[in-house]
Amino acid sequence: MKQPTTENSDIIKLVAILGDFALLNLSMILVFFILKGIDSQAIAHISLKTYLLTSNLCYIPCISIFGVILHNRIVRPEQIVGRPLGTISLHVVIFLTVLAIIKVDNFSRIYLLVFYLSFIPLAIGWRLTLRFFVKMFRRSGRNLHATVLIGDGDNMVELYHTLNDLTYGYRVLGIFYDEKDSNYPKGIPFKGPVNQLFEWLSHNTVHELYCGLPSSRKDDILAIMNYCENNLIRFYSVPHVRNYIKRQLQLELLGEVPVLSIRTEPLQNPVNRLAKRLFDLTFSSLFLLTIFPFIYLFVGLIIKISSPGPIFFKQERNGENGKIFKCYKFRS
Repeated sequence: MKQPTTENSDIIKLVAILGDFALLNLSMILVFFILKGIDSQAIAHISLKTYLLTSNLCYIPCISIFGVILHNRIVRPEQIVGRPLGTISLHVVIFLTVLAIIKVDNFSRIYLLVFYLSFIPLAIGWRLTLRFFVKMFRRSGRNLHATVLIGDGDNMVELYHTLNDLTYGYRVLGIFYDEKDSNYPKGIPFKGPVNQLFEWLSHNTVHELYCGLPSSRKDDILAIMNYCENNLIRFYSVPHVRNYIKRQLQLELLGEVPVLSIRTEPLQNPVNRLAKRLFDLTFSSLFLLTIFPFIYLFVGLIIKISSPGPIFFKQERNGENGKIFKCYKFRS
């Protein structure tokens, strides 16, 4: 009997993005009228329509680059929080740059500061709230991916129990292995030996297949992989590294040899490097031109009163690729 097809997760992404734009506009409008009520002169010459139009247009490339991942089957809260933070950080850079290019009258730092301070928690709260409802939606039995496991052992047993949590969005239909051990945990649906897999797949709808067979059975693995490729089933290989590595890994290819790395560096991505560089330059410039002079006068005065000598001292630090640079600090 055919299993029900998975509902399209694109609608979840669309809802998340539309919510972002709604909160973006709501924040700008509310902050404008709140500041207008407190000090109308501070934003007297601001064109709210210009700010809204520019801000929305600038948000489009930002959300396109960082995207939305809360619809993913398994995703950590810090990953969900990181996406809107990255999106908004890039938006700051692009938005301020565009405002400078089009020469907007009466550039209000207070307005923009309050706007971003209000938009950031709203965007993060919106993503986390939507993720909560996505999990509840899947727990009710909707938006599920039908899944089958191949292989036995602790790896597959733990994977079964993880995927069997409906909040992740999976429905595990069963496990195939050549020998059903009498000690095999009860409750895990055993479907038969591996040689019966293709016949079973031809009569059941499966969206994802996780293969934990040992590399010695490469012929079986390749046959399963090819079947999945030809029948629009996502194939995942489960490596036998669970006993000594329990963290997220990144697969890379050195020539034709697959290699697992224990961490990824976001700055290896050229887009991330550019976004960080623009973010650093923009915020450091804003800090130096606005807040820093007051900090310098206050802290510098305390240093001069407490002891003779310079206000700053230089310290050598190791940077990218071991390159040494000089770091300036207030002398304490």
